Amino acid sequence: MTKFKPIPESVFLRRIAIALGLLVTIILIGAIILYPGIGNFKEAFTKSAEKVTRVTIAGENAFIFFIFALFGYVLAFYAVYVSIEFALEGKIKHLFLETKMEKKIGHLKNHCIVCGYGRVGRSVVAKLTESGKDVVIMEKDERLVQQLQSAGYLAMVGTLEEEDLERAGIKNARFLVTCTGDDGRNLLLIMAGKELNPNVTIASRASDVKIIKKMKYAGATHVIMPEVLGGEEIVDSILKTDRLLERQKGGLYRSS
Repeated sequence: MTKFKPIPESVFLRRIAIALGLLVTIILIGAIILYPGIGNFKEAFTKSAEKVTRVTIAGENAFIFFIFALFGYVLAFYAVYVSIEFALEGKIKHLFLETKMEKKIGHLKNHCIVCGYGRVGRSVVAKLTESGKDVVIMEKDERLVQQLQSAGYLAMVGTLEEEDLERAGIKNARFLVTCTGDDGRNLLLIMAGKELNPNVTIASRASDVKIIKKMKYAGATHVIMPEVLGGEEIVDSILKTDRLLERQKGGLYRSS
């Protein structure tokens, strides 16, 4: 749930002043437009104010009604201003996080890419992070990705296609973990991952025992059924391979 911070008094007053200034500016522009046809600026200003506020400035209490109407419009302008500011602030923050994240991913080597951040994916990411591995999360839920980015994770929105793997730095990755709930999607990711980086070690989730052989044929080193083994076992299996590679290659693949 989004938490809203109290607005400081100085910020509140500044926003009210901006809203009031915008409203008065609109009335003044209207007065300038009406002035040539009226010849009296005060009357032109009054007519413009009537048009903007929809209040007829005439009669004994006209000015009081006008002030109330003006105050109402100031609040309306303030609400619109705050809404626009909030929307732009969110967009700018999101763009900043995206740019910062892509820059970090571009410098990663020997990292882990986790596709899918469901129950199994969360467990995998937690264990990998605990083990000190650099992790890039690929998830199709945009709102979830924004939450992960705000929490400091390297997360990106992706429909889990080949180009998404490239954005996640598959060519420099050491591990690819496909743990979406769709066996077909996981199989495609395995094939794409191996095509883009033949040296990547792949661990995959499977729901149907019949697809395990296909996944291994496509290039998966480890295929785990969550109903039998959880996310921690997936990570344990790939970390075991990691240690084996370290010994075999004499540190050639050591994380930078």
